[in-house]
Amino acid sequence: MENTLVFLLLLLCSFSSAHEDRDKKKEILPFLSDIHAALRVMTAALAEHKVKIEQLQTLNQAQTSEMKNLKTQTSGIQTRVAALWRNGASQASELKNLKTQTSETKTQVTALWRDRTIGQVAFSASLLVSGEKLKDPLRVLPP
Repeated sequence: MENTLVFLLLLLCSFSSAHEDRDKKKEILPFLSDIHAALRVMTAALAEHKVKIEQLQTLNQAQTSEMKNLKTQTSGIQTRVAALWRNGASQASELKNLKTQTSETKTQVTALWRDRTIGQVAFSASLLVSGEKLKDPLRVLPP
């Protein structure tokens, strides 16, 4: 009888554990389907991210190329600006020389007008001394 009782207990335990295993499988199956759904969502998101990364890499390459072109242009412009500054400095020096020459020329012109005026006065005075009353018709005043 003890054998039967042990046998019945084992049988009862096996049904109980089998029933629990079925319940666990039923509980696990929804989780597995949830996990598969989550994996599908994550796979789709991963694919989108890969596409976005490729687009950003392409954009980055284009911007890098454009930046290199702009650096080249900037370098060329800086070279031209430096040349213009040198040219401007040489022109400023030349302008200073021209101003000095102009000032000297004005001084010489003023001296020549003064000498001419003195000469005309002397000529007119010599005419008056000799008795003639004529004055120099070509007399021109300096500006």
